[in-house]
Amino acid sequence: MNLEHFLATERGFSLKGNAPLDMRFDQTKTKTAEEVVNTYNSSDLKNLFVRYGDFTEKKAEELADTICRERKKTRISTTFDLKKVLGLCGLGNSAVAVIFQAIRIEVNGELDNLERFLSTFAECLNTG
Repeated sequence: MNLEHFLATERGFSLKGNAPLDMRFDQTKTKTAEEVVNTYNSSDLKNLFVRYGDFTEKKAEELADTICRERKKTRISTTFDLKKVLGLCGLGNSAVAVIFQAIRIEVNGELDNLERFLSTFAECLNTG
């Protein structure tokens, strides 16, 4: 993972600048954070926040329901749009950063990639 992704605000990795919700490390991939936020159903969002963000089921459900309700009013397409929606649930910057992290993990399939790596890693080691 390259730290430059997080320092550059234009791809939506950072809370500090207003940018499109992208969050893709590999720009050739099609799934973006905007797609996740605007198309995943409430249950899928909730599960994402529990699994990748370690939120309680109750808080994750509140977050997911709020996102789904607010995106009906207007599409959530920038980092500041998402921060505003999450603020409706009383989240501060630290908790918002965890939500951004959870979405980024989903967009990039980070845990799937880690599982694939770990399943083949042992084959790369020398015996003994």
